[in-house]
Parts: sequence; C-alpha cells; structure tokens
Amino acid sequence: MSTTVGRPSNEIASCQVCHSTERTRLYFGITSCAACAAFFRRSDGIRYMCTATNSCTISHDMKFFCRACRYTSCIRAGMVMSRNALATARKAPNNIIPREPTPRSVPSLEEVDGFSKILNISNGDLLKYYVKEVESIMAQQRYGEQKNALQVKSVNDLMIVTAYQEGTSLESCFNCPGVDILYNEDVEVVHKYFKFSNTWIDSLLAPTSPLDPSCNERISEFIHLLKSTLGSTLAQLNLNIIEYAAFKSFCIWKLVYHKTSISMKIVAQEHYEGVTSALRKYYRKNIKMSELEMATRIGDITLQIITVSNLYNDMARMYHQTGLQL
Repeated sequence: MSTTVGRPSNEIASCQVCHSTERTRLYFGITSCAACAAFFRRSDGIRYMCTATNSCTISHDMKFFCRACRYTSCIRAGMVMSRNALATARKAPNNIIPREPTPRSVPSLEEVDGFSKILNISNGDLLKYYVKEVESIMAQQRYGEQKNALQVKSVNDLMIVTAYQEGTSLESCFNCPGVDILYNEDVEVVHKYFKFSNTWIDSLLAPTSPLDPSCNERISEFIHLLKSTLGSTLAQLNLNIIEYAAFKSFCIWKLVYHKTSISMKIVAQEHYEGVTSALRKYYRKNIKMSELEMATRIGDITLQIITVSNLYNDMARMYHQTGLQL
C-alpha cells in the first residue's frame, strides 16, 4: 500500500529558485515564480559572470540578484528550456499605421553599438524586444485572437478585453529587460503601463468601424478622445514598425501617473536612452537621416508622451466611473 503525502490545498507553493510565493506555478519543469521563469527564458544563450564567489544568496526579498548565481540556481532547481519555449516568434506585417495602412519600407535592424549593464542587454536587442512585442500584437489582431478595445460596447465587453490583456501584459512585463531587478511595487506599475499600452494604444493599429450608438456613454467618450487625439497624430506621423516599437517603449517607461522608486526611474531612463540610441543608429544607417532630421523625428515621437499621459489620466477616471480596476 502506498501513501502519498501532499501539500495542504490552501498552502501556496514557493518558487524553487528564490522562494517567493507570488504568482508561482509550473514553469520549465519546476515550481517557479513568474519573475524567475522570465529571467530564465531571457537568459538562454547568455553567459553571466559572478563578481563574488559564485555562491550569492538568491532570495525574493532582496533588491538585487547576482544574475550568474540566479541562473545557476535555476539550473540546479531543475529548470529546462524546451524547444517549444524558444519558438515564440510569429509572422507579422512589415508596416504599421494606426488607420488605413500604406506601404512603407522597414529595413531590418543591424547590430547596434552600446550596452546597458543595468538592463544587461545591448541597445539594438532592447529595441528588437519591443519590435517583437508589436509583431506579436499585430499577428493576434490579424488572426482575430483578441477583441479590439475600440469595438467594445459595454462595461462587460471592456471587462473581457482587460481580463485578456491582464495575462498577456503580465507575461510581457516579466519578459521585459530590467524588470527582474525591480521591487514588486514597481513591477505592478510597469504591468499597469503594459496593460494600458496593449489594450488602448495598440488598438489604434487595427482598422475600426464607427462607434456603435448603443455604446456605453463614458466608454464612447474615451474612445472618441483616443481616436481624435493620439490616433489622429499617429496617422500623420506614419510610423513604421521600428518607430512604433520605440514609441511604445516610451508609453511604458515615460508615464508618471503612479508613484515609483528611484530604482524604477533609473531603469526607465536606461530603457529610454537605450531605445533612442538604437533608433538613432537605425535612422543613420538605414534611412540616411541627418542629425537634424533624426532629432526632429525623435522629438515628434517623444512629444506624444504628453498626449499619452493625459489619456492615461482620462482612462483611469473612466475606469473609476464605470467600476473597473486599473
């Protein structure tokens, strides 16, 4: 007769790497928190170096982890990267226009100088991360895998859209370079900004029909505001996918609605400087822009953060009025 000793049903499993009990489930063959799983996924093919004795403590309540020892802890705990986990890229269109698309060439990103020690990624790879995020969103829109927020008619419709984005935005957040060194409170803020960008900013990429007269009044007002301000401006700017990816990174890291730590501000600045550096290199090498043209173009893109910040405030107010949570 065999006896199985199990964990009480109300006991939360802890991460086998950092011992956190937040957002733990089966990742890569072990029980892990989402942060350690995202770190392991992002670390494939990267060689880290410990600056101490290769025996650093890895604990969820520590502010900074030694990445070399954290990766070693992942391996020792039994994490295994499957082939399927590596195959995440999807085909997507090569141009990106908020409304009616017109062809626009998008040369590939070349290797870009500059490396962020804080984010542990090159400027070029940082921008590529955002490009892949946009490609994934566009593929989902093309194949009808998610409902466009601009097409919702009721609070219930919006709840369905935001519930879907809750999970996808959380995964994007945890995969984002630098998030693994942030406090949990800061990670929650980054997640909110990802969710806002994925739900509302990206909704402008897909063609939409006129608003339904039966649409909830408060939701209708916000959608009209979004289209008439940011939607109109993005259509005029005619961003290609690389420019839009850079713009989306600004939408995530340049918003200041929620209070954050100094560490968060440092990571945010690293993202901004890394992405703009890669974008300038792309302009210089692929588009052959002059310094003045580059400065003007990046300035035009960055300037939209004022509009985006105002829209986030309006969205927060609309959510409060309709009983939705940010």
